[in-house]
Amino acid sequence: MRTPFQKFTSASLALIASLALPGLAHAQSVQTVPFTDGFEGPSLSSAWTVTGTGPGYAAVSTANGPNSGASHLLIASTVDATAAEVEVTVALDLAGQSGLVLGFSHKEFDDEDNPEDGIWISDDGVNYTKIQSLVGSDGSSGPNYQDWQLDLDAAVLAAGLTYTTPFYVSLQWRDNFDIPQDGFAFDDFFVKQATVGVASVPFFDGFEGASLGPNWTVTGVGTGYAVVSTTDGPKTGNSHLVIASSVESSASEVEVTVGLDLAGQSGLVVGFSHKEFDDEDNPEDGIWISDDGVTWAKIKSLIGADGSSTNTYQTWELDLDAAVATAGMSYTTPFYVSMQWRDNMDLPLDGFAFDDFYVQVGLTADCNGNGVEDATDIANGTSQDCNSNGIPDECDLLSGFSLDIDGDGQLDDCVAPPLMADTYEISLATGGTQTFSMSTPPPTLSVSLYILLGSISGTAPGVAVGSFNLPLNPDFYFDRTFNSPNLPPLVNSIGAMSPAPLGGGQASATFSLPPGFAPNLVGLTVNHAFLTVDILAGNVNFVSNAVPLALLP
Repeated sequence: MRTPFQKFTSASLALIASLALPGLAHAQSVQTVPFTDGFEGPSLSSAWTVTGTGPGYAAVSTANGPNSGASHLLIASTVDATAAEVEVTVALDLAGQSGLVLGFSHKEFDDEDNPEDGIWISDDGVNYTKIQSLVGSDGSSGPNYQDWQLDLDAAVLAAGLTYTTPFYVSLQWRDNFDIPQDGFAFDDFFVKQATVGVASVPFFDGFEGASLGPNWTVTGVGTGYAVVSTTDGPKTGNSHLVIASSVESSASEVEVTVGLDLAGQSGLVVGFSHKEFDDEDNPEDGIWISDDGVTWAKIKSLIGADGSSTNTYQTWELDLDAAVATAGMSYTTPFYVSMQWRDNMDLPLDGFAFDDFYVQVGLTADCNGNGVEDATDIANGTSQDCNSNGIPDECDLLSGFSLDIDGDGQLDDCVAPPLMADTYEISLATGGTQTFSMSTPPPTLSVSLYILLGSISGTAPGVAVGSFNLPLNPDFYFDRTFNSPNLPPLVNSIGAMSPAPLGGGQASATFSLPPGFAPNLVGLTVNHAFLTVDILAGNVNFVSNAVPLALLP
């Protein structure tokens, strides 16, 4: 197969130049990492070269639906029914690098499968290895953009290559028609360090945020995904981590990895809760560790023969010291722990879920640090464990495994507060919705009228309402929600309570913001609470707790 840097004859060069392959018009510059390109310029930057055979082209364009921004990269043939091959290649300064991921967004236009289609790498500019095929059987997206993130370290190791300067990454395509009959589109290309942050121990994550925290990275191949979700039955709290394939019958592998500061540590354990969804066994399934981000060892297999659960959560605690010694590794900074999965279907036909992940000191769990094993604390009543997850409630609260929004001293997943929400943060860049669940206890009647109010000025001292204290400070947003209910961003903020199955009343409402809404509000916290009025007596008969919403970038 011809490579992107094959030596062409003069006639070949003249032919390609006449077809306006833009990479031949400039000298290629070597790029440092992190490197990103959203293809927003009027043409490809000097980071890229374009080569190929036949009447192929690669051009930055605003047509055919970019994934983000105003433009993207299009690759196709200028002459219908004429075979063409195109390579768009970036040169990178990667000597001495490690812990890298390669990401991009891609879609195709009714394109037939060809062996050239995919992402190729080279450490010498002559010999190329395909590290991700972009054909239908590999989950290639069709007319809709699909995001990909590849473990570049693993790909380089598997190919028998090394990080060099320059190191080449090539986007390649072959077919015989112009868009929309054939062709590829790429957007949002990047090569960067995989680990955003390094966490200290003890480290806890109950996956209760709207997305994974900054210490986690997600890599893989195929159409896999890893997201924080409130669906499919979290172990504790409101949400958990789910991993699966977004395209049915499309083989995928996903690694969700945390970087930890473990240099000089000893006596560590790693614990987690896990369940699978009718998942077939694969050798990748399990918990893996690495002290360099390149060489990995599996320390816990998560398949049926190892006792992995199906559709039911199971809790595991592993002796990390022993696992590190067996693998011939040492505690470093960063040290990596990875939850890995491989299969080919979405939930509930395949997939993993994880919850309550931790790394801490102590071969027996002592999360509150009182010198007594957690199980003993719970057994003798020193600590409560209302959700029966084997972790003292005070540790659930400190780690974010569970919440106590109403501050009554009891976990919300054990005693639900009157006002709850499905999320407590929204990105202003992407927008989102906070869904409220309202309930009133017996003997409060369902004939009560409720009104959901808000404040951006905090919850204390609040405002007196009859004999109650509403935990919202009056301000212009409070006035708006009181005087103009059911107007954006609130929906269904006033109405009659419906009867609850066990007595009292229930209702729901939402707070929604569109993408790109008022970026100057980043850092603001919006609080909401509701009150109810007895329709017959005409007086306030119930006031709820407040629920916060953090506005993130």
